[in-house]
Parts: sequence; C-alpha cells; structure tokens
Amino acid sequence: MSVREILQYELWSKKTSRRILLGGLVVALMVMTGLKAWQIYEFNWLSDGERKAARVALARIDELRTDNPSNYDDLKAMNDFADSAIAAADAKAVTERDAITSMQLRNCEFMLLVKVGIELRPGEGATKEQLDARAKLLARFAKLSDSASRDCEALHNALN
Repeated sequence: MSVREILQYELWSKKTSRRILLGGLVVALMVMTGLKAWQIYEFNWLSDGERKAARVALARIDELRTDNPSNYDDLKAMNDFADSAIAAADAKAVTERDAITSMQLRNCEFMLLVKVGIELRPGEGATKEQLDARAKLLARFAKLSDSASRDCEALHNALN
C-alpha cells in the first residue's frame, strides 16, 4: 500500500466529531444533574442520627430555660449538661444541614445562657451603678432574646 492510498482514507470525519461532542455533552449534563442533586441533598436533608441527637440537645437546652438556676455554679453544671448533648449532635453531623442545625443549637444555648446569666440575682454587695448597668444590659438584650426565641421555636418545629 502506497502513501497515496493511505492518505485517501478519511480518519476523522464531521460525523465522528459530532458523535464525540454529543457524547461529551451528555456526560457533562449527567454530571451537572448529579452534582445539583447532591447539593439539594446536602442542604435539605437532616440525617436521622442528627435529628435524634438534636432533639436530645434541644430538650436539655429547654431544661436550662425552665429550671431557672439560682447561682452561677448551677448554671455552669446545667450548661455542661447541655453542652455535652450539643457536642454529641456535632459528632453526628453528616450533611451541611446537620452542621447548620448544630450551629443553631449552639446559638440557642448561647443566647439562653446570656439571658439566664443576666437575670441571675446580683450578689448582696452590688452597688447602685452595677444594678443600673445590669438593668440597661437587660433592656438591650430583650430584642436579641426575642429573635433567639423565634429561632429556637423554628428549630423545634423543624425537628418535630
């Protein structure tokens, strides 16, 4: 076979190019659809382990709200109890939604701790200036507390 005869054969045609391009487009479309499905799963799915752990943590946070500790030592003990449940919920986080839920639990706990800590009775040696500063702090915190309560209620509804 001579060089002329070899050059006569068409190795690559428009039809071959179109087939490769179409196959590449189909593969790219499938990959993009899969990635979008994974993204929807990541941001909208709350795993069962996280849901159970978050319910337990939220129950412990609610105990902190309803028990009204009388001093800072009781508050610290109750906080450690709630914090261990939140750490367990963090450990169960699988999806992005799980991580967001853990962050919301930490936010509820923090806002509640600040509120309870501010509302604890001051010591007997508190001066008038300290009492006035505490009253101003309580007034400023009222708006944040309302917002945090709404967030915690939304978290309750999402977990039930």
